Amino acid sequence: MTLSRLTVLFFVLMIGVAVALSTIRREIHRFDSRIVASVDDLETGEWERPRTAIVFGASVLGNRTLSPILADRVERAIDLYRARKVDRILVSGDNRHPTYNEPGAMYDYLVARMVPPDHIIVDSSGRSTYETCLRARDVFGLRQAVLVSQGFHLPRALFIANELGVSAVGVAGELQLGSSFGYQNIREVVAEFKAWFNIRISPPAELKSQARGSIAPEDVLLPFRRWEATSEDGPLLSSSTPHRVLYRASRPDGASNSTAASLGGGLCR
Repeated sequence: MTLSRLTVLFFVLMIGVAVALSTIRREIHRFDSRIVASVDDLETGEWERPRTAIVFGASVLGNRTLSPILADRVERAIDLYRARKVDRILVSGDNRHPTYNEPGAMYDYLVARMVPPDHIIVDSSGRSTYETCLRARDVFGLRQAVLVSQGFHLPRALFIANELGVSAVGVAGELQLGSSFGYQNIREVVAEFKAWFNIRISPPAELKSQARGSIAPEDVLLPFRRWEATSEDGPLLSSSTPHRVLYRASRPDGASNSTAASLGGGLCR
C-alpha cells in the first residue's frame, strides 16, 4: 500500500472518529436544558414528597475537610434545602477504605450547618456517577431528583440519571473553574464517552459482579437497602404515607447496623 493511500485512510479514520465523538457528545448533552440557572428558578412545588437532592462525591482532604469542589456542591444543596426546594439531601460518595469517607464528611458538614440528621441520606457506595444514579433508583427508590454538582459535570450526570429512569434536573454550584482546573474538562470528555458506553453498550464491570450476587463490603455502611426496610412497629406502611422506619444492613460478622430515618414512601417503596 502506497504512502498516499495510508494518508487517505488515516484522514478518513480521523474524520470517522471525530464524527462519532461529536455524535456521542450531542447525545450526552441533550439533557442540558434541564440545568436550572439558580435556586430560585427551580420549580419543585408539584413534586412528590419527599423531594430529594443528590450530591455527588468528590475529594475529601485527610482531616475530613471537603475539597473546594465538594464544599461548593454541598453548599448548593443547603441552599436548596433552606429555600424549601427539597426535603432530603442524599450524599453519595466513596467510602471503600476506612480512612477515606466522602459521604461521612458531607454528612458532618451538613449537620454542622443545622440540616437535621434525619433529613440526610448517606450512600457510602457511590463510587462513580453511574453508581450513584443507579443506587438512587434501585436502592433508594428515587424516580425524581435534583442533581447537585458543577456545570462541567451536570450534563453527564443528567444523561446517566435520566437514561436510568430517574427524572432529574440539575443545579450547579457557584464555583467557577479557572485554568488551574483545565484537567477537569479534559477528564470530562473521557468520562462522557465512558458514560455513553455504560448506558448504551455495557454497565461498569464492578456492577456486573454485584449483579451476580457479590455484595461489596462497603454496603454495610449504607443506612438501608430498599428491600430490607421494616417499620419500627411492624410492616411498612403504605408507600404513599410518610413514616418513620428502621433500616437494617447486615455486617460481615453477622451483626446488623440499624439507622432510623424519617422518610416518605418515595424513598423506600
